[in-house]
Amino acid sequence: MSTKTRRANLTSRTLRGITLWITCLLAFSTLTACTGDLSGLIQGVEINRQAFPGSSPALTERQVCSGEVVEVKVTPLVPILTEVSVNGYPGEIQYLSMTGLPTKLPISVSASVPLLGQVGFRTEEVEILDCTRFDVPKIRSQASLYQPFGVDFTITNVDELSGWQLFYWNFGDGQSAVTDVPTVSHSYEEATNGEQAHESFVVTLSNLPLSDGSAMVRRHTVTIEDYTRIARKKGIVTPRAWETAPFEKLGDRFLGQFRLRNMESEPLLLTHAVEQHMPCEGTPAEPPRAIPAAEILFQSGYDLEEAVDPQSREGIYMNNALAYGSFVQGLPADALVAEPSAEAFSMLQQSDPILLPELEPGIEGSVLIPATTVHNSAFVREASDFAEDTCVVAYHFKGTTPSERPVVMSLYYEIRPDPATMSTVVDEQLISFLTDLVEIGAVEDPTRITTQDLFRLQQSGLIVQTGEGWTFAD
Repeated sequence: MSTKTRRANLTSRTLRGITLWITCLLAFSTLTACTGDLSGLIQGVEINRQAFPGSSPALTERQVCSGEVVEVKVTPLVPILTEVSVNGYPGEIQYLSMTGLPTKLPISVSASVPLLGQVGFRTEEVEILDCTRFDVPKIRSQASLYQPFGVDFTITNVDELSGWQLFYWNFGDGQSAVTDVPTVSHSYEEATNGEQAHESFVVTLSNLPLSDGSAMVRRHTVTIEDYTRIARKKGIVTPRAWETAPFEKLGDRFLGQFRLRNMESEPLLLTHAVEQHMPCEGTPAEPPRAIPAAEILFQSGYDLEEAVDPQSREGIYMNNALAYGSFVQGLPADALVAEPSAEAFSMLQQSDPILLPELEPGIEGSVLIPATTVHNSAFVREASDFAEDTCVVAYHFKGTTPSERPVVMSLYYEIRPDPATMSTVVDEQLISFLTDLVEIGAVEDPTRITTQDLFRLQQSGLIVQTGEGWTFAD
């Protein structure tokens, strides 16, 4: 080993050692507690049984009936520096459903200090007993495919419930809803601010208002992954941008609508958009081209009512999977981003986006988005701009901030359905069911019914999916 390598290793170990002692000092811990025992990163784990109404009160906090929920509270040694997970779910407080046959079920707790590159583990046990009640709702949650930061909730045992005429949902972010069906969807976009890579919310479900002392209450934890924070750690700004409506064909034009949220404490200067046409199959006929950001983000003077015949409206559906996963895709090569001028960033008394006709020589049509603002807008593109084999058009934006951090974001719109993702229905029972949906006006486009249409109708309680296929709810 070279002298240079030995010095580098020694420096690394020294820095890690200093960081560990700082960690211990922040925790007001004794020297003996900081000798490298990584399980010491977890100061304590508290488990609280959320008992069913009428369940045996003689059980301890670590004895539960199958199907009950336990609240797990983890106290890290140094909360500021420590990231905690319970059974793999990030967050210091989790509500876990205890299901299965009578047994002792382990709960895995981990704590890590990224600054040290170390992880500590601890295992707790909860005993599941055979005192199951079937009239208590079981909640399943999953990330939504159709809205950003959305979660779909479903009660999986609704047939076993009694006394549940309405479902009172409190989503843990200050928002609530009341449904008469055992399904609901909710977006946590407004409740997250990019400060944490993972943020947990405690969802409360009850059969009566919580103010009623006789209400049966169930709690459930959902954890939201915030790619804004993940990108920040890499020094990249990714404002939240998504399509608020399908790319709609209006006569000889397409209308695209979007929402842009700048969550940073400084403005964003967006200079270029790279327009990328994606064919239904094969390779693109032409390379992506760079256009001024203002062509998409800042359009005005277009009178939609006068220019478009209402009878020509033709619904086009966007590709949600692409849209909400776009932040991981790289940008095609384009022109360099101009350095922002001091004059541009001094124009921030306004709360609306600012159009900068000529910010720097050769850079026209840049757009300045003020700090912590939301920009709702729309743009129009000529239908003749898109070849007949183009299925998706993407707009990849580039820019910068006063602190010289790069800004990237993308929007995706579906021009026409990809034949590879469509199929003709031949099952007679399914054809009859879809025909009934069309006849009652449950779908907008009778020639094309999507999985998103079926999901929307399922969440509304109109239809259900059984082992035999789709059918109308009772």
